[in-house]
Amino acid sequence: MPWKELSDNRKFLDSETGLPAKKYGDLSVALVYPGDYSAGMSSLGFQLIYRYLNIHDNIRCERAFSNPSKGYSFESGARLSDFDVISFSLSFELQYFEIIRILESAKIPLLSKDRTGKDPLITAGGICVSMNPGPLSEIIDVFWAGDFEAGGYAMYEAILNTRGKSRKDALSSISGINGCLVPLSDPQKRCAPQAADVSLLRRSCSCFISPKAQFNMWLVEVARGCNWNCRFCLIKWLCGKSRFRLKEDIIADALEGAKKGQKVGLLGPSVLDHPDIESIMEELVSEKAVFSISSARADRLNIRTLELLVKGGIKQLTVAPETPDPEKRRRLNKNFDNAVFFENLEKCRQSGIQSVKLYFMFGLPFGDGIDFLRDFVKKAAGIVNISVGFSAFVPKPHTPFQRLGMMSRRELARTRADVLDILKKLKIKSVSFEDIRTSVIQGALSRSGREMTKFLKSGRIGVKDAEECASREYKPGETLPWNNIISPYDEKLLSEEKDKALCPG
Repeated sequence: MPWKELSDNRKFLDSETGLPAKKYGDLSVALVYPGDYSAGMSSLGFQLIYRYLNIHDNIRCERAFSNPSKGYSFESGARLSDFDVISFSLSFELQYFEIIRILESAKIPLLSKDRTGKDPLITAGGICVSMNPGPLSEIIDVFWAGDFEAGGYAMYEAILNTRGKSRKDALSSISGINGCLVPLSDPQKRCAPQAADVSLLRRSCSCFISPKAQFNMWLVEVARGCNWNCRFCLIKWLCGKSRFRLKEDIIADALEGAKKGQKVGLLGPSVLDHPDIESIMEELVSEKAVFSISSARADRLNIRTLELLVKGGIKQLTVAPETPDPEKRRRLNKNFDNAVFFENLEKCRQSGIQSVKLYFMFGLPFGDGIDFLRDFVKKAAGIVNISVGFSAFVPKPHTPFQRLGMMSRRELARTRADVLDILKKLKIKSVSFEDIRTSVIQGALSRSGREMTKFLKSGRIGVKDAEECASREYKPGETLPWNNIISPYDEKLLSEEKDKALCPG
């Protein structure tokens, strides 16, 4: 590694505490977060995979990031091309372009078909590829679909067991593993994302403390999946119903971080749905732990829960009404009315919550309810200090809206202008909008297949090309680009749910 990059790595390594670098293992794996160190070290999934791989007797795993040390491992500074396996941990579609830059820096052929036995095997996992591996299917050698704990070791053990064989034979062998997709070997294979029994996870928390992390806190997993049936939500429709970790394991993980002087972040799609969440928070409060939650459903708030959150150190809460129009919200199957929402905002104020961040979507297929926005925001601001965030609706694979196209850039921009005009007149100071161009590119990457290869190889996609992919509607019966992933819910049910949203009554 060049001296400058080695020096930069040293600064980051010296600032963190956690698992020591492993010095041995028959299989060398570079676990890569395609983004900055600060973001990667705020990803619990990335840290968990690092822990799992290094627990295995025959695996030696090192981390790598886009910055610092692109093209080199973080711990030893070895070239990524010298590892047996490069495994990408993916959380966001826009990371796909970073994969290309990392492979180019490591001087590894971009396409799977062009690699030889001298090149590392390239694997990828995470929610994005568990949803739709299509855009990366000519670049990644092996995909893992679903939870690593549900058999992910088998992929690496198969790689170990096929050492010495040709690359083609190795990939063919790996393709036979449930949960693995190997496009070059078996492009027609279909599999369902593997689901772990999270009640068996005794440790599901951070393994590093880093002051340079984006969110400098000790992360603890509470649950996976979701019991709510919001029609837009990928987690519900891909990951299934809520699976909760045991109360005692959550508390043990949280107190481990608290005793190290860390703020604890309780993570899950809907943390307050855990059946023991109040007793968990009571225990943390009694131990004087400082903690936060990732977000909360507005209709799940009550005085006792809010009091515990405030005692835990929470001053701001994030809730997502999605739309100010209760009728549109019902179409999304997020069934609470505005009266309930404002009652719970009042509970927030009474409990000592200092501010609430409201998240809305715009670009919904049946309208956004903008006519309701002025009165909704005005009333909310009269109860508690608020900030407001907006993001464009992306119809994700496996959800009831999967065959619908995304709204055009022009329409999204028009809605954005109307919203900003309303909020400006209300003098709402804190307003954030996800960049429309970024949203459209995300839509293109999440809803397309191999046609993305040429754009990924070039390192960019023009907004017009992105819009064409993102706004495409798929006809009933048309094969979807994400057909390799078996949805937990059949197409008939998803279609019925879509019809209920578009044509209620």
